[in-house]
Amino acid sequence: CAGRRLTLLRPAQARQDFLRCMALTGETPDVTYRLGLCCRLQNDHAAARGWFVRCFEKADAELGVAAIYWEALSAMRLDERPALLSEYRPDMATEHHAAYARAVSAMAGEIPAGELPESLRGGQSDMDFAILAYGAAALLVRAGDTGRAAALRERMLQRDADWPCFAWLANRKEQWDLEGRTL
Repeated sequence: CAGRRLTLLRPAQARQDFLRCMALTGETPDVTYRLGLCCRLQNDHAAARGWFVRCFEKADAELGVAAIYWEALSAMRLDERPALLSEYRPDMATEHHAAYARAVSAMAGEIPAGELPESLRGGQSDMDFAILAYGAAALLVRAGDTGRAAALRERMLQRDADWPCFAWLANRKEQWDLEGRTL
């Protein structure tokens, strides 16, 4: 039920469900990751950072790189230095989280930030596109290029053939925030 509520952009309800899950099963990387996402969707970026750090501490490299991505984005929102970015290593076994790894590489300065949007020419799944575009848009905003960031986010919303991944959901939620819609 918690995962469904998160996907339906009901982060407050999902957060309570995941906290109950954690009380019953203990603290797992999967649950702390999703609690971070719930907090992020509620614009509680400080709490989100804490959950992503807790996730990273117990996660394998694949989930770890996703935790680094979201913690760094949450830190950017607070205009703070990411706590986990220095933990990223290019040799992390990211499996299907390769898009997260590429975005984190740009956040860490290993790939010029300007190259990340250029890598979005095509060929990626909608999920990979969303992860890369969301990260690229955050870097563009940080660099003061809000016009390119907005265009990239709009392109992301138009690519929705796959299950709406967390980057797509976060982008949709931010669009709703800009439009004054509430969850």
